[in-house]
Amino acid sequence: MKHVVLFDIDGTLLLSHGSGRVAMESALIATFGTAGPATYRYDGKTDKLIVRETMRAEGFTDEVIDARMPIVLERYLDGLHVALADATRKAYALPGIHEIVNEVERADDLVLGLLTGNVMTGARAKLRAVELEFDRFVVGAFGSDHEDRPQLPPIARARECAARLRRAGRPTRDHRRHTGRRTLRSRRRRARDRRRHRRLHGRAARRA
Repeated sequence: MKHVVLFDIDGTLLLSHGSGRVAMESALIATFGTAGPATYRYDGKTDKLIVRETMRAEGFTDEVIDARMPIVLERYLDGLHVALADATRKAYALPGIHEIVNEVERADDLVLGLLTGNVMTGARAKLRAVELEFDRFVVGAFGSDHEDRPQLPPIARARECAARLRRAGRPTRDHRRHTGRRTLRSRRRRARDRRRHRRLHGRAARRA
């Protein structure tokens, strides 16, 4: 039986000297006109929750926040790439992380994965900055999957189960659902064809 090892990114795999906060505050200012309370802590939060909580604190409604969420995240990701490229904020992998990731990846009974509040594109950018290949992580759950971080472990678990079923050649739940819908449509089509055949046969019998 394989066990999934899920790594967080910030403070676990790497440090980026506040690149994420710099990018987020810039995006918030550009979108809402404020970066939110200076005392607000980002750690342990998903990117979307950071936007929501900081802007709620500034008096914005959830409706306004939801409407502007896509643009603020787009601006955040643009700024994140710039911040990560800044030599004064050079991100680095924490000591021993490359070796640990290599060991987990090589282990026959372990699956390498990610569980992070970063949206997926941001996670990819941060890993690339410290020369960790995103695609090495077989399973993942991200801040782009759900705003509430406690909801991420079940998402990662479901994805690992689906990946395991695919490797075993067994249909996943989505595949079974799709197959079930296709079977139902096929049954309905055959029923319509039988009814049509009976009507045509009845008309032909009456003419005779």
